[in-house]
Amino acid sequence: MPRLRYALRTLVKSPGSSLIVTVTLAIAIGATTIIASTIDGVWHAIPAADTERLVFVASTDPRPSQAQSGMTGNLAMTGTSVPDLVDWTAQSTTVEQFGAFRYGTATLTGPDAPARVSLVRTTADMFSLWGIAPSLGRVFRADDGRIGAAPVVLLSHRYWQDEFASDPSVIERTVLLDGVAHSIVGVVPRAIRTGIFVDTDLFVALPLDAVRYARDERRLFVTARLKPGVTRSQAEADLAGIASRLKAQYPNTNAQTGVVVRPLMEQLGGQIQTLLFLLALIAVLVAAMACANVSNVVLAQAIGRQHELSVRTALGAQRRDHVKQLAAESLLISLAAGVAGLVLGGWGLALLKWLAGPQARLFGEAALNWRIVAVGIATAFVLPLGFAFIPALQSWRPNPADLKDGARTIGGGSAHRIRRTLVAVQIGLAVVLLVQISLFARTAWNFRTMESGFNPQGVLTFRMDLPAAKYTRERTSQFYCELLTRIDALPGVVSSGTINRLPVADREVSARIRIANTAPVQDDALPFIALATISPRYLETMRIPLVRGRGFSDTDFVRSGAAVALVSEDAARRFWPGRDPVGTQATIVTSDMPETPLQVVGIVANVRRSDADQRTMPQVYLPSPLLPERAMAIVVRSEGGDPTISLQAIRAQAATLDPDEPIFDAASMEQVLFNDQASLYTLASLLGAIAFVALCLAGVGIYGVVSHMVTRRTREIGLRMALGARPGTVLRMVIRQAARPVAGGGLLGVPAAVGLVYAMSGVFSLIDVRDPANYIGVALAISGVAVIATYLPARRAARIDPLVALRNE
Repeated sequence: MPRLRYALRTLVKSPGSSLIVTVTLAIAIGATTIIASTIDGVWHAIPAADTERLVFVASTDPRPSQAQSGMTGNLAMTGTSVPDLVDWTAQSTTVEQFGAFRYGTATLTGPDAPARVSLVRTTADMFSLWGIAPSLGRVFRADDGRIGAAPVVLLSHRYWQDEFASDPSVIERTVLLDGVAHSIVGVVPRAIRTGIFVDTDLFVALPLDAVRYARDERRLFVTARLKPGVTRSQAEADLAGIASRLKAQYPNTNAQTGVVVRPLMEQLGGQIQTLLFLLALIAVLVAAMACANVSNVVLAQAIGRQHELSVRTALGAQRRDHVKQLAAESLLISLAAGVAGLVLGGWGLALLKWLAGPQARLFGEAALNWRIVAVGIATAFVLPLGFAFIPALQSWRPNPADLKDGARTIGGGSAHRIRRTLVAVQIGLAVVLLVQISLFARTAWNFRTMESGFNPQGVLTFRMDLPAAKYTRERTSQFYCELLTRIDALPGVVSSGTINRLPVADREVSARIRIANTAPVQDDALPFIALATISPRYLETMRIPLVRGRGFSDTDFVRSGAAVALVSEDAARRFWPGRDPVGTQATIVTSDMPETPLQVVGIVANVRRSDADQRTMPQVYLPSPLLPERAMAIVVRSEGGDPTISLQAIRAQAATLDPDEPIFDAASMEQVLFNDQASLYTLASLLGAIAFVALCLAGVGIYGVVSHMVTRRTREIGLRMALGARPGTVLRMVIRQAARPVAGGGLLGVPAAVGLVYAMSGVFSLIDVRDPANYIGVALAISGVAVIATYLPARRAARIDPLVALRNE
């Protein structure tokens, strides 16, 4: 306690330095807390309790548009079909157990108005594979996955609380999903409604019926537990052999389908581990810069306390006594900085999640839990010890000459060299940090400003999904036609339309295209094209420009009329090189519709695809009667500013046509565009704030060293000026000497930054990492900060009065 009291008095006597150290460490701890919370949330996004020997298994496809979990080389990692999974299960010799799930929605009908619920269809063994026990009732059993088994459902914990008031007697009750009765058998734990299941209301058992599901309907996310002693490469070789046999057995659906076995985390996306590594590296760089700054302050304090230490040594104090005293001071600073940093981190995380909203899924599970608090506490105690205490101890070497009255020793050249080295290290770290952040920010900006191919302003979007039990294809077309007619008649509505896949938000539906009057090829060698079915006024509603030819007319939507199509500019350029496709014929080859010759009547502008970092995909638009789909996205353009104002009136019109089918996923098209990359934009904002902090830390470090140098050399500068040196000469001298560690740090930082950029190139999309502008901008920013931080003390040096300086000495 006496040491702590003395340490407190020592810190209070120099409040400026103590405050700088505490605030610097608190900011670093706060920033690392936010980043660590984000990493922790993503790392636990897959709520598997038992991850031992678990891997992610994905089919591969040469079409980038089919990517559901990112890319592996030039191949898209797609979902897996039920028939393929059945064959994998039967033939694999390296996998102990498979589990799979897929996302979906359904209309839940009850005593209240029908509601659209989000559900996950899982194989019966998925919960046992992931080691998940129910909080009420039971999870799925093996017999729940049998073909023809009675339909059963599990409730998410939140849905059980909100819709059933946490009633434990809910077990064995029946709910209607798309008109089919399902028995409630259990409630999953609260922790399951996180990460990949954050929006899930219900879990439904999925029978592995290889006859019911098409082999090219690849929507399952597959997890596998490997047998003991089996490696990922061995499992991949085993499954690749099965995929080869399936290619030969089913050439129409599996000719280009492969398989990869990846770490479980890559189920969230192929680049997720690289992104998490980049975030962790940024946190380390911020902490290292803060520590370099703290070291400079502590060294300055050490120089100023040499006389005190010499007196204590003369009175019998040993080196260990100095160590203990410094440890006490560091402990107090660590406690204050740790508490302040965790508070700042908690506030910053809450602000970030509030600004981002629920659509920024990267931050959805970020929280200040016990793991993050432990990281913050460890950071608070390690940083002062490792980066301030040790260098300070090396410079606190008591000198008997300091006991002389009037001794003017205020620090030797060794300490100043250490401080300049720390500045160089700090600049180098800043270069590495800012290059990564600037590239990430440019990536986000390019996504934000990317041309979408349509005008989203004033457009409302929503969805409907009509059940097959009630709606035939003909009745489906009639329903949507009548709904659009009613919507167009509403006040303030300009036009409306439907499309089977909403641009940007939905993945493209791929088909193959055969161009008339070209060399014949096998069906599996035909090129891919994105297929969309639309209503008559969809293009008008979305303001997608017509480039050449004509658009669809009402007669094109009459089933007895000639079949026509529109193609995108990209499709015209790739499939009709050097000629005009308008007036030519093509055939769409897909299992969803019979092969019908289509006459191309027009060319429309390209529209941004769902994977914005991939190149545009050729697109063909068909009149909706050619391929009626029950699940459609509806777009409505309205007059005025807020397109959602008309939503209630639209709901009323839809309820008039069918009160059992709800509207869901309603949002403005501008919100849809933002939601598509919300996590990226929010993360870029966070990293932008960290970049500002890094620049401030670099500036403070440079200012501290230069200011201390001017103070230490006041007598010398006064003497120079007394001998005729001009203020401009002194100004240039100080700036020149300050520029050396800045330039040295920059030279060290640039190669490290370039090497790291190329290692992380998969994270930076839509930009050229070799573009010199990426590095020139960072150099200019750091140079600007260095000039400001150097000029202020240099100007003070140039204004020194030689008579005053020499008299004080």
